[in-house]
Amino acid sequence: MTEPGLVFAGAMIALLILIVELIWLWRLARRDSPMALPRLTILLITGAGAGLILALLLAMLGAEARWSGLALAVAGLAHGWDLWRRLRRQDR
Repeated sequence: MTEPGLVFAGAMIALLILIVELIWLWRLARRDSPMALPRLTILLITGAGAGLILALLLAMLGAEARWSGLALAVAGLAHGWDLWRRLRRQDR
């Protein structure tokens, strides 16, 4: 796979993670309080923004394309894990 292809694959993985998180947040907000959606959406946006900034920084610093795509995917996964932990803590 070429390096632009790896960046594209990493971006698509991160996008898929974000879509799944949005669906999950929407379903959670429908069940819980009306304030759940704004609070969780802010968490989602900040996590997605951090992943994009990390990938862009790596690309600007001259990292190989595969590393910036991988960083984007890992940041999306890490954010999803963090969000899941926070939601589990709120349920207790």
